[in-house]
Amino acid sequence: MSLFMRFIAERVKKMAAVPEYFGSLVFDDRVMKANLSAEVYRSLRKTIDEGAKLNIGVANAVAAAMKDWAIAHGATHFTHWFQPLTGVTAEKHDSFISPSPDGGVIMEFSGKELIQGEPDASSFPSGGLRATFEARGYTAWDPTSPAFVKNNTLYIPTAFCSYTGEALDTLKALKAAEAVLEKRPDLYLELSKSARQLRELNLILSARRGGKMKKREEDIPSRAERAKEAMEAFLQDYTPFPLPARYAHPIVLRRMGRCVEEGRADTPEQALETVKADLKALNSSVQVSQEEHDEVVAVKAMFLNEDYR
Repeated sequence: MSLFMRFIAERVKKMAAVPEYFGSLVFDDRVMKANLSAEVYRSLRKTIDEGAKLNIGVANAVAAAMKDWAIAHGATHFTHWFQPLTGVTAEKHDSFISPSPDGGVIMEFSGKELIQGEPDASSFPSGGLRATFEARGYTAWDPTSPAFVKNNTLYIPTAFCSYTGEALDTLKALKAAEAVLEKRPDLYLELSKSARQLRELNLILSARRGGKMKKREEDIPSRAERAKEAMEAFLQDYTPFPLPARYAHPIVLRRMGRCVEEGRADTPEQALETVKADLKALNSSVQVSQEEHDEVVAVKAMFLNEDYR
């Protein structure tokens, strides 16, 4: 076999193995199913999907499985990984190794260590929320974001807050904003619906000669404007809000959160711009999952009507 053919054969062999190693260092749903009991897995999924309270027994079981899986993939340490308001990520590293009474060591990782950490918060911006000497900060495990192994360390995505509970990181601020919108689903649903109707009307008008509105269509622009004004009025009590009222929708915030988790943005402003770029790139010729399609249908009209400003 020639050198060129050997090179091609080796490349084909490597490509065929991609499904085997893609995501192999991520503690994702596949790994959870394989390493957790059915009862623990169901309870954890309920926490992830519905926001149910996490039982300490479930946390201990998840921590044990996560530790064994991470050690099997070469990890010796773990870190609570978070996004403080500095524009870069931060980490607090600890070892799985604990001394044993006989002079040896044992590998330990408890549910408490998984759920909560306590980094020094004095080094991070606080927005004037507390005096410097009140430097206690907490990281809290975010089970909606999968843990992963990198450089022999188990990375656990977390939210970062002050000892009084105020958000000190981008991710927690976005999730808090999402919770605010969920208080008034009527507002964000009307904002989204009226935006889609306005977008459809504009497309119809551009296709018509003269572009005149019919009688039954005249209320659509004013309805869309009223929806934006209602959202602006509601958000006045929740300043600063991480995105403009014209884009205020839980799906937008979730997409911004994913941008932060994936390392594509460090601030809410960067996350929103990344979401805009993603939406601009999606059109009828791009194939996406059903979930992605549903998200785009729900929010893209809001951005199109505003010309992504």
